[in-house]
Amino acid sequence: MEMKNSEQRFLMQKKIISFGILLIIFFSSMGFVFWRLIKDNDDLARMIFVQIIALILFMFWVSRMKLRKTSLNQPILFYAGANLLALFVTSNIYESLAVLLRILIYLLIFLLVVNNLQEKDVRRAFVTVVIMGFIISAIGVLQYFGMDWFRFLYPAAPTSRVFSILGNPDFLGGYLALILPLALILLLNCGLREKAGIFGAISFFVIMLGLFLTGTRSALVAFGGSFIFLSVLILLQKGMKRFKRRWSYILIISLVIFFALGFSGRGRIKDFFFRFSTLLNPETLKADGSVQYRLSVWRTSIAMFKDHPVLGVGPGVFKLHYPIYQANLRTFSPGIPFFSSQESRVHNEYLQT
Repeated sequence: MEMKNSEQRFLMQKKIISFGILLIIFFSSMGFVFWRLIKDNDDLARMIFVQIIALILFMFWVSRMKLRKTSLNQPILFYAGANLLALFVTSNIYESLAVLLRILIYLLIFLLVVNNLQEKDVRRAFVTVVIMGFIISAIGVLQYFGMDWFRFLYPAAPTSRVFSILGNPDFLGGYLALILPLALILLLNCGLREKAGIFGAISFFVIMLGLFLTGTRSALVAFGGSFIFLSVLILLQKGMKRFKRRWSYILIISLVIFFALGFSGRGRIKDFFFRFSTLLNPETLKADGSVQYRLSVWRTSIAMFKDHPVLGVGPGVFKLHYPIYQANLRTFSPGIPFFSSQESRVHNEYLQT
């Protein structure tokens, strides 16, 4: 009897953790709507909510903690350890501790997922992520056609590019570039004969449409890279015959998207090709304020990296060092264009890390 009760508690623990992971997925994406209503520190409130859920789930798991070995364990632990060591060189321990706490929460969520979720739970979480991407993209598409129901959340946001409920087209583009390959995998693995495959096709269509409407070139380039990677992977695993059949779905969906945008009468296709073509024209890039701004931030970040190549300047304190290094570059390289003297992000994951 005691063994049966113990097994029931174990199964209940697994269900609670699985449900908690779904809550984290929901509130880390759709939670923007609720936390924006707080008006101030909405991102902080969202992060605190996710951290609280993760800590509660950890309390359920800690009594039966068993670590499962995966290929990602060592790289993730190494990254967390490197950030921990960087506390010894930080110029502001309070800023760094806040960032380190966030990294440790991410590590905790990873351990909860790999050690507690069964295959069916992983599939459920996978589909939930795609559903969230579909909903957020659908809001953006409706926004493009004038049904901007969430404008009151971000009254100062741009009107020429969609931002859904994220408040910034670049944020939306980066988010959708991560979700779109997942919808594509759902479509390719299940095909159009299964409900999951049909949902994957619809989601892929809506998310890709939303990605185009953001006009975020870096996100489109990122998806292009993942698209090529998936193509090679499927070609190697499935062979040329299945490769052609599966990718015909993508071709049809892409054509439908372009025709839909063309008939919308708002010049989005022309605008998209113009924005994307600037990446291939060096002369246009020199006059592109967005590109030049990022290059300015990267130059400053590289100078910072040269002085601190091992542990960096410390977690979360890039914004404190940025004005100093940009001032030095302004002095010694007056011919290089500079923009803002305040920046909290590198806009480059490799340099940020």
